[in-house]
Amino acid sequence: MTAEARRVRKRLIAWVNAHEQTRGLKAGSVRHIHTRCYVLAKIAPGCIVVAYPWVDSEQHLQDFDRRAGAKTVNLFDEALDAGDWCSMGYVMTRPFTYGQPVAIQLVKAKP
Repeated sequence: MTAEARRVRKRLIAWVNAHEQTRGLKAGSVRHIHTRCYVLAKIAPGCIVVAYPWVDSEQHLQDFDRRAGAKTVNLFDEALDAGDWCSMGYVMTRPFTYGQPVAIQLVKAKP
């Protein structure tokens, strides 16, 4: 895992823990991190479509991701809108062991 992916992982966990505490959910593990994604559309107040580069996917998912190329995301930073860059990961939440993609604002690389 790259340093950039580690930073995204930490931010995803912090974001989920801060925004989902009203539902009693806490972030567990984070998988399938994409550090550079693009918001294609905001199709509803609680739903965005995110394009992600399949070459950044884990090797066992690259073939599937190459064909899919985009994903609907229901848990995301409200500041994101169509045309924005973001980071995305698949976050497992506790206590229900429920996983879903989460998108947050793009993590800027440190100089």
